[in-house]
Amino acid sequence: MKKNGNKMKERIKKRKTNKETEGKEAKKEEHNNNNDKKKKKKKKKKKKKKKRKKNKKTKKKKQEEQ
Repeated sequence: MKKNGNKMKERIKKRKTNKETEGKEAKKEEHNNNNDKKKKKKKKKKKKKKKRKKNKKTKKKKQEEQ
């Protein structure tokens, strides 16, 4: 009876360690994805800012021409 108990404990231990490593990998993956999303967002913001600046310049030029 005691032998079986020990086997069960070992099995449970293995399962726990597997779950932990899976969780860590999943978290790492999620973290990377979030970073990518943030980078994309930042790039988009930068692009918009550039566009706005360009539009302001062209508006000024048009006003000066008139």
